[in-house]
Amino acid sequence: MFALVISSRPVITEFATLSPTQFSFSVPSVPSFSHLAIFLLPGQVLPEGTAAAVYIRLTPHSDFKLLGAVANEKQSAIFKIKESALNAANTAAATDDLMIDDDLSATQPTGAEIIVGISIELAATVQAQLAALKAQKVPQSNALVLVKPQERQNGGSGTIPTKLLAQRIISNAFNFLSSYGDTVPLKSFESDDDLKSLRASSWALKELQSRLPQFLGTFDNQKAEAGLDELRGSDLAEVLDLLNIFQEDPQLLDPHLKRFVSPIIVKYGPALAEENFVSLGILSQLIYVFCKVRGAKIITRFLENEPTYLLTMVNLLKTNEIDAESATAIANEVDHVLTKPKLDWKTRYVLLLWIGHLMLTPFDLSTVSNIANDRYLEREGLPSKLPLVVIDILHVCRTNLEVASNEQSTAAAALVRLALRPDMKKLGLLDFQVRQTLETFKASDTGLHLLNGNLMFLSGLISSANANDIHQHLVDIHMLISRTFYQYHSPVSAQLRSSAVAKKFAIKIWHKIIVHILQHEKLSTSSAYQVSSRLLHEMNALEDVIDFLLRSLADRDTQVRYAASKALGIITTKLEPGLAEEVVMAVLGSMQEDVLRGHNGEQNTSAVNAVRWHGLTLTLAHMLFRRSPVPEQLADVLSALYNALTFEQRSASGNSLGANVRDAANFGLWSLARRYSTKELMAVVMIDQPPHLSGSSAVQITACHLISSACLDPAGNVRRGSSAALQELIGRHPDMVVEGISLVQTIDYHAVGLRGRAVVDVALEAATFSEMYRIILVNELFGWRGLRAPDSSSREFAAASMGQLVNLELTGGIQSRTDTIVRLLRNTSTREVELRHGLILSLAAILDIFQKRIQADDESLHSSQVSTLASFSKLWTVFGTGVTLEAKDLSLPSMKSDLTIAAICSLVTAVAASNICLQKCGYSQLSGHTDKAAVTQVLTTCLSARGTETVLNLPKACRKLLSTMQEDEKNDLVGIWLETLLRLGISPRSFGLFIALGAVYDVLPRDSGSADTVLSGRKRIMKTLILASKAPDIETRVVAIRALTLTLPTVPEKVAATDPELLVAIEDCLNDYTINERGDVGSLSRFQALLAIEQIWILSGPSNMELPPASLPSLVTIQRLAMERLDKVRLQAAKCLYIITGVQLDASIDAFSYMTNVAMHILHMAVTVGEAGECQKHLQSFWLGVTSSAGAGADSLIEPTRQALHDIMCSLSATSESKRDIALPAMEEVGAALLELFSTTIAAPDDRILLPLLETVCFLLDSNILQPLFASSTSFPALKPVIVLSLTQRAHFKSTSLPKLLSCVHIYLHLAGVDEIRNEVLKKLVSMLLHPFPRVRKAVAEVLWVVTGVEGLKDVNWMGNMSKDIKAGVEGLKRRLLS
Repeated sequence: MFALVISSRPVITEFATLSPTQFSFSVPSVPSFSHLAIFLLPGQVLPEGTAAAVYIRLTPHSDFKLLGAVANEKQSAIFKIKESALNAANTAAATDDLMIDDDLSATQPTGAEIIVGISIELAATVQAQLAALKAQKVPQSNALVLVKPQERQNGGSGTIPTKLLAQRIISNAFNFLSSYGDTVPLKSFESDDDLKSLRASSWALKELQSRLPQFLGTFDNQKAEAGLDELRGSDLAEVLDLLNIFQEDPQLLDPHLKRFVSPIIVKYGPALAEENFVSLGILSQLIYVFCKVRGAKIITRFLENEPTYLLTMVNLLKTNEIDAESATAIANEVDHVLTKPKLDWKTRYVLLLWIGHLMLTPFDLSTVSNIANDRYLEREGLPSKLPLVVIDILHVCRTNLEVASNEQSTAAAALVRLALRPDMKKLGLLDFQVRQTLETFKASDTGLHLLNGNLMFLSGLISSANANDIHQHLVDIHMLISRTFYQYHSPVSAQLRSSAVAKKFAIKIWHKIIVHILQHEKLSTSSAYQVSSRLLHEMNALEDVIDFLLRSLADRDTQVRYAASKALGIITTKLEPGLAEEVVMAVLGSMQEDVLRGHNGEQNTSAVNAVRWHGLTLTLAHMLFRRSPVPEQLADVLSALYNALTFEQRSASGNSLGANVRDAANFGLWSLARRYSTKELMAVVMIDQPPHLSGSSAVQITACHLISSACLDPAGNVRRGSSAALQELIGRHPDMVVEGISLVQTIDYHAVGLRGRAVVDVALEAATFSEMYRIILVNELFGWRGLRAPDSSSREFAAASMGQLVNLELTGGIQSRTDTIVRLLRNTSTREVELRHGLILSLAAILDIFQKRIQADDESLHSSQVSTLASFSKLWTVFGTGVTLEAKDLSLPSMKSDLTIAAICSLVTAVAASNICLQKCGYSQLSGHTDKAAVTQVLTTCLSARGTETVLNLPKACRKLLSTMQEDEKNDLVGIWLETLLRLGISPRSFGLFIALGAVYDVLPRDSGSADTVLSGRKRIMKTLILASKAPDIETRVVAIRALTLTLPTVPEKVAATDPELLVAIEDCLNDYTINERGDVGSLSRFQALLAIEQIWILSGPSNMELPPASLPSLVTIQRLAMERLDKVRLQAAKCLYIITGVQLDASIDAFSYMTNVAMHILHMAVTVGEAGECQKHLQSFWLGVTSSAGAGADSLIEPTRQALHDIMCSLSATSESKRDIALPAMEEVGAALLELFSTTIAAPDDRILLPLLETVCFLLDSNILQPLFASSTSFPALKPVIVLSLTQRAHFKSTSLPKLLSCVHIYLHLAGVDEIRNEVLKKLVSMLLHPFPRVRKAVAEVLWVVTGVEGLKDVNWMGNMSKDIKAGVEGLKRRLLS
């Protein structure tokens, strides 16, 4: 009448009848489980008005506790079993689900029988009992996480007011949003991968809901099956791409899985029955991807339980077998496979998965198929009375165990479920399969993949089988694993020991054997089991397994270390307390091996094995998760985890080897916080702690370590792991950590995701909560996670954080920290480039932030502040001693001079700013008027650095330094720089000097009417920079324009608009189209010149000038650049046009819209400018810009530009004049300007302009835009067809450029349609049939055939060598066409 199902076990239909209305099931408690299901068998109904109440009893001495009920209206129910829910009725309960913190498997008696009772009672009575159970609830906790009643401390369980709770929710939401910065722009959200996945999932779900039903609908069209294959292939790829979006967040699919998967399963049945291999392959791909994304265990819930599918699937696999070698080759997408099956590997995977699911069917398999012949079974060595379907399943699964793809795992799982079926166990199939599996390891020629498959099978079997079923094989399996992986060497063991998969499953098998023995040796009454247990003890199985697992912790394969650490954690939990303590101490002792001790007692882990430390740390974490270490060992465990949390090593290539160790340490601290009570942790005494942590509890010390890790660790997963562990620690142990709630809200999962924000912002906010937090963060910043970090960005973040944290101290503390950094700088070798870089940056950050605090304070300075500022202003002495840079260092890549220069510039700026600040505050007598020879020498050396990016850090430092000097000192220093520049000449080493001269231009005195010598200095700078802007080297020109841009803020408005030399230099750079092997390097110069123009207009403004000013670089040049093909230049030119004209030209929109807007703007300017000459300039700039984008470049720009050109030319026609919103020139005028540009370009040939111009003319002729303009040649002579023909002939005269020749031939195609010049065009084309280039001859022949239709042109091989026949044919054609 009833049946019971436990996950991974066969269905139980046998129950004891206690009375007509009471029944009971006996369920073994091991292997452990957490869910069970009760359901009515098909065809069974309860008496009307009754329900079946479900009870459970864990031990013989406990009472039955109510779980829930089933009824005719609800014929099945799933219950989550928690032991604390059965012992205490005052817990939160639901009708079918009891959710309590402690899991049943951790506390129930091992080996005991659990009794599940069913009582048929009146429905009203059962309903009343369920209502009473649901009403018994504990008051909800306001802690961050659930805290058990026995773990609550006094005062920790008070009810939080609603207002305060709402404030906390709002604070958390604000912290989440503020993790993206001061504002929350859309781009900030897009930079977070989690949010991107969440946002994409909404769109992907909608697309799946639409695409998947449409795709499955094609399977209903049986008549057009063959024609749908190609359509299905493209649609399938789109659906699979949508599913793969959810690989990182598969849980988002859960609410929709039934809607998505069930229709696929429905379609699978007919395709299976018809053996439609195409449909099966497509549907199997869908199911496989669902399994890959969401997991096979979840997807199997939707598979149908129809037993008729079993025979069909087995027969299909059997009739389409393939050998293991070919299957592996196909799985690896190897083409040279002799025989390919009709079933691909994904289809076999799904079929085997489904077969394994059908093995849970509750009825005997003998009812599905006939019993095999006894003689056959005896000959094959199979157990008697086996059904035929079982033989086929064994054969199919054994075959797929040899395949090195996903079918291997599903085949092993199906074999396990088959062996553990009650009907198969009675027939002896379990014993047969184990013996058969063990035999495969004896043959020396057995393949590695088959051995791995057999290990998978044994692992699954021991995990799922009861002790009474598997005990007789434990010794044999143990001996197999011991001999293969631990004791002896053989060909089989050699290949297995080299396989990470094999070692992982060997560890699983061995540790499960030990767990079986430890759990059942005292409880089992079976004499055979006692014999097996005794034999294993005599063989020292436990010692061997633990030794093997400890060795495996140092395995090079991560999956082996994971398996070994988990196995040790589980075994330690099952051991007696004394033995468990020894195992924990062995792990702790291993972590002390190869650890060096410094003079101050600090541990140095540079000599340890990083891989082994990862395994040991992960083992400790698993032990803590299962509460194996006793409280007395927690002090040593915590010390080990603290060391692991700061562990770091680097490989020879510079990659980090410690992130895994630190991540495992986070897991360990999280487990410790979760599994141990506050009382136990508070009893732990930590010794040898630094002064700022002395006297603190273990909880507080752990919190400090997690804070530094969450804020400063370079690995994002480690920071987030520390944040999670800190939240667990504070939530589980309330009021034990200073400002715990505030810390959790600050060091949030999202807040620490970005390293820059974690190191700078989160660390600062955390440091404000307590002095100990600030001290530990500052101390850690001096280490490898801060100023000693290997990458420059990390050191920059650390320096910024150091500046903020140090400035939280009193002024005396700030000065003390500054002295410490200066002392470290002076003791640091010049070879320690990274540390010097970090120290200099941190010193500059401290000075900079301190000055900002003073400037923000409106009140007068305190004496301590004045003293500190005065000490900062005298830090010039650090240059030449701690901060040095020699000329030879600039040429050594190992010295990383670019980093040192950037840091030195920051420090020079900060020290100079301290002097300036003192002077502004009226304490100039305290400023550092010491000899600046050392700093000027260091800075001058910096100016000699090579590279354009390095010198960008110099302007501010040079300007600040000269601001602290006397007038004569300024002139002397500038004179030295100018003399150095003359000595070096124009070279990459001069770039820094150019930038420095431009930067200090503002600092030098202006013209006072008498100081001619000072003026000459400014003029010399300007003259030098303008001369450099005309240098032949492109890098020099770019740097010179940058330097000139630095001088612009100091130039008076009228001078900026009228200085001819400056503006001529900018104009020259705007027309720089230098091309070398790197490509269009002139674009660098054009871009920099546009930046200079932008700066001029920002300073001067159109209100101070008339538009367009005569001295301003030509506006038409900027208009031309706004339409050129390079995106970067085009964007900056559009920005300049907006500043000059006020017309918004958004270059970020699509290319078609942008080109249309710019073209309309230029044409409108041509009409409104007034003068005819200026109009022509605008029209020519229009065509120069359009042709550069429409005639050359990438297709993504050519196509939209041509489309925009076509629409614009059509809009210029007379018929469209009434529809225009703005004034535009006539179409004839614009066309004439194009041909005039054509003529001008031919007069001064420039292929950069001519080739795209010819392509543009071809396009306009193809679009029939130019042809109607030939009728307007009276008003516009340039539009005469004869002139166009003449220009075309001149364009390719004596040219060897194939693109130019082909373009001209294309133009001749359209000119031949003009009657007045047709004969001239044909004459020219016929003469070109004798051109030496075969491609030209072929193109001309095609044009002539289109124009004249002469069939003889098709009979000649124009791509062949020139022959007399071709010449004679051309002469005949000439007489025929031109007669």
